[in-house]
Amino acid sequence: MHNPVLLLSVEILSVVLNLAFLYFLIRQRRVCWIYGIWASVLSIFLMYANALFSEALLYLFYVVMGVYGYINWGEDAHHRLRIREWSPVTHLYALFLGILILLGMGTFFDRETEADYPYHDAFSTAFSLIATYMETRKILSGWIYWIILNLFTAWLYFKKDMLWYAGLMLIYGVFSLMGYLKWRKEWNMQK
Repeated sequence: MHNPVLLLSVEILSVVLNLAFLYFLIRQRRVCWIYGIWASVLSIFLMYANALFSEALLYLFYVVMGVYGYINWGEDAHHRLRIREWSPVTHLYALFLGILILLGMGTFFDRETEADYPYHDAFSTAFSLIATYMETRKILSGWIYWIILNLFTAWLYFKKDMLWYAGLMLIYGVFSLMGYLKWRKEWNMQK
């Protein structure tokens, strides 16, 4: 179903929900995950309709990780997860895993489907999986992953004429920088 009015409506509503998610994520409010889950459900439909199949799977993953993040962040300040950082070795493992996922998904969707930009799509998806996990565990450098991914994904969505999502990713890039600076300040205070 490629009703342009419906797709644009879904895209705009998802953008609004995603902005609410990011706003509350930066402020480390547990409710962010509720907004993220609903935005991701809408995004699954939107990405599938635009033949970005890796992205559709990514948004399905976001739904699952949204539930995990909601549970993991705890209900009160006493049970709040603290901001942490990964070692360089852990980052190397994450990069290696991301490359494996990228190659696997890119090859599959290139050979088996009519996916548009299968390797670009897989790059965004593979490393977003890792960055999302980092987010649920409050890993500070996850914001750096997001800055890069948001700018790359803005380009990808622009190529697919998904202008609202491209704009959202540019806004995400700016807010990811703000999130990094805010979390880094708190992380330094924790130490």
